[in-house]
Amino acid sequence: MSFHEQLRQRYRIFSDSQQSLTDKLHQELKKLEQYLRKTLDMDKCYKKSITDSEPTEPYLKCSNPVVMEQNADYPSVRFELSIVLDEGEDIYPKKEFKQLFELGYIQADRMILRFLPPTKANFAINIIDDEECKFRHFAENYQQFVLHKFTRD
Repeated sequence: MSFHEQLRQRYRIFSDSQQSLTDKLHQELKKLEQYLRKTLDMDKCYKKSITDSEPTEPYLKCSNPVVMEQNADYPSVRFELSIVLDEGEDIYPKKEFKQLFELGYIQADRMILRFLPPTKANFAINIIDDEECKFRHFAENYQQFVLHKFTRD
């Protein structure tokens, strides 16, 4: 087998592995979003426009995920965690508070969740743990972070 054929074969295996890891990242991101909605009591929806018939937009969501995998052994995903701010369900306009985060692999069975730009607040995740164990400390820190943003000293 020529070097080029070996390279193609290894690349196919690597590519399949990267896709599998990326799929798992997206699954964990969805679990994080669901956990935060439940834990932070933000699982309700609002009407994006006053003329909408039903509330369909979530008050909290993970959005704009971008997979980062160039020159990396393991992929990561950058995303915005958005909270819609208002003074009441029927009060407009609504504002969005967004914060950038990264969820990435440390090794095949462990991930790290971090604020961007990087801070000392990094949260290691064992993939096999339940959501409470994986995300509780992050949820508590995120809640304090958001409350602090809207506090005047």
